[in-house]
Formats: sequence, structure tokens, C-alpha cells
Amino acid sequence: MHLIPEHAATTLLVELGAVLAPGGTACLYGPFLRDGQATSAGDAAFDASLRAQDAAIGYKDLAWVMGQLGKAGMACDVLPMPANNLLLVVQHSPAPAEDEIAA
Repeated sequence: MHLIPEHAATTLLVELGAVLAPGGTACLYGPFLRDGQATSAGDAAFDASLRAQDAAIGYKDLAWVMGQLGKAGMACDVLPMPANNLLLVVQHSPAPAEDEIAA
């Protein structure tokens, strides 16, 4: 996510909801901002270096990603990983049961 522009990240997250089967799972791994801030000096420097190469790329904020996933009908578990990275385990909402549709 940090190597693509925000518009491409938006497309990725929206389309993820379209291609995952009901109940399907996808994983996103990498660095994310938290409340607009990097979690370490190293992350801040890497994000700045990415943005210096191309102002359209760089770390995405976790809250923004979660919001995009929610709009696409997906839930997400966030798991901490080494080096301040996160693993986002994204699940497409399960298809409603037949009795839920009839209700």
C-alpha cells in the first residue's frame, strides 16, 4: 500500500470487496500511519524518502484504510508484526443466510 498512490489504494480496497467471495479472506501487510503519525523515526524517514521520490506515494493511515474497507463491506482484524508493520486480515461479510433474506 505504501508504494502506490492513494487513488490506486482506494481502487484496490474497493475492488477487494468486489472480488472476494462472501466470507472470503485477504491479507494486507506493511507499514501504516497511526492517527497520521509514523510509529518510529525509521518509519518517518522511510515514508519521507518515498514521498520525496514521488509525492503521490507513501504510508497510508490505518484509520483511512479501515474506513475504505468498511465502505466496501469488509471487516478487518489488525495484528501487530515485527518492525512496526501490521497484518490486516480482511474478511468479506458473509452472505446472508436464506432465513435472513426471507425476514
